[in-house]
Amino acid sequence: MAQIVVLGGGVSGLSSAVRLLEHGHSVEVLAREVTPHTTSDTAAAIWAPYRVELGDLIAHWSMASFRQFQQLAADENSGVVMREGTFGFVSSAPPDWTNGIPEARLANEQERPVGCGSGLIARVPAIEMNRYMPWLLARVKALGAFVTRTEVTSFDEICRSTDAIVNATGLGARGLANDTDLYPVRGRIVLVEQIGLERFLDIEAGDWPIGIFPRRDDIVLTGAYEINETSLKVPDGMDEGIVERCVAFEPRLAQARRLGAMSGLRPARDAVRLELDQTTDKMPVVHNYGHGGSGVTLSWGCADDVVDLIDKACGMTAEAEIPKTKLA
Repeated sequence: MAQIVVLGGGVSGLSSAVRLLEHGHSVEVLAREVTPHTTSDTAAAIWAPYRVELGDLIAHWSMASFRQFQQLAADENSGVVMREGTFGFVSSAPPDWTNGIPEARLANEQERPVGCGSGLIARVPAIEMNRYMPWLLARVKALGAFVTRTEVTSFDEICRSTDAIVNATGLGARGLANDTDLYPVRGRIVLVEQIGLERFLDIEAGDWPIGIFPRRDDIVLTGAYEINETSLKVPDGMDEGIVERCVAFEPRLAQARRLGAMSGLRPARDAVRLELDQTTDKMPVVHNYGHGGSGVTLSWGCADDVVDLIDKACGMTAEAEIPKTKLA
C-alpha cells in the first residue's frame, strides 16, 4: 500500500481517488474547491467525447467510463441514468466514437436535427452533476480518504511521507506544473424547470453548441465553447441566446421558468496530460488534467490508468506507459 496525495476535488481527482482506494492505497485529497464549487459541477454532462481528437486511447478511456457509468445507473443515489436522445453532427456521417455505443441507430430524415448532416439516436449515460458530485465525494470519504480544502501552490508543500502525487488540478496546473500549454475554455449552462422532457438533444455547432439535457429536477441548456476566456462573468444577453437556440429545437422550453445559470472554465490543452513525471526532486507525480470538455466522459478510463502509473511509480507493477492523445 502506498501513501498517495490527490490534488484536485473535481471529477478527475475524485475518480482517481476512488480507483486508488479500491486498489488498496491510502489516499488524501487536497482541493482548493469541492462540490458544489468545482468546474465539474457546471458540466451538462452527457456521455460523449466532446471537442477531442479521436483515437484508440480516447475510445478506450471513453468506453471504460461508459461501462462504469452504466453500472452506476443501477444506483438511484448516484445521479447517473441511462437516457435516450438525439445527437446531431455537422458531418454526413456520425463520428467514429459513436461506433462503441451499444444502443444506437442512425437518425432518419425526420429525426435528424435541422441543419445537421447526420444524426444518431442513442441511449447513453446522463450524469446529473448536482447529484453525482456529492455522491462521488461521499464515495471517496466512505472508502477512507481524508478530504481537505486547501490550495497547494507547489509540490514541495506535500509531506515527505507521501509516496506519490496525483495532479488533477485542472487549470491550476498552469502554475503548479508550469504548464504553458494549458488554457481555459469557458462554458455556460442555463437551468430551467423540468417541464416533462425525457429525451436529450446534443448538437455540435462550433463554439455555440446546442444542448438540452433533462435531469430529475430541472433541465440543463447549453452552451458555449469560448477559448481563452478567463472570466466566469458572461456578456449580457448570452443566457437569452442559449435559451433562444434551444427553444428553436424544443418550443416547449419557451414556457419553462428559468432557475439560474452557471459558468465554468474547462482546462484544455492540445493533448490530455496523463503521464508519470519523475523529474520532480522529491517524489513522483502522475498528471491527470487537460481533458477540455470531456472530463466526465474520460474520467473513469483515465482513473484506471492513473492507478497503473502510480503502481509503476511505487515499484508495484511492470512499467506502464500511457501514450499521448490530442484535444481538438
